[in-house]
Amino acid sequence: MVRRSLIPPSPDDSVEESPREHGAALFDGRVRLEDCPDAVDPEVARRVIGVGRNKIYDMLREGALLSRRVGRKYIIPRAALEQFIAVVPIPAT
Repeated sequence: MVRRSLIPPSPDDSVEESPREHGAALFDGRVRLEDCPDAVDPEVARRVIGVGRNKIYDMLREGALLSRRVGRKYIIPRAALEQFIAVVPIPAT
C-alpha cells in the first residue's frame, strides 16, 4: 500500500535523490556500516545488522551486542557492530 501525502509536492520534490543522500540507507532499508557514526541507536544498529526491532532489543538485553545504557536509551558503539558482524556472518539475500 502506498501512502499518499495530503500536501501537494513542491517544485523541489521533483528532483530524485540517491539513497546515499538520505542517511546512507540502501534500497532494502539497510544501512551501511561504513556510513555510521561512532555510536548509534538501536534503530540504526538493527538496520545495519538486518534484524527486526524486537530482535535487536533481545540482543541488547542478552549481551549479544555490546552497548551502554544512558537512562532508558541504548547506545551501541560502531566497534561493537563491527565485532558482531565479524563473528556472525550476515546471510545473503
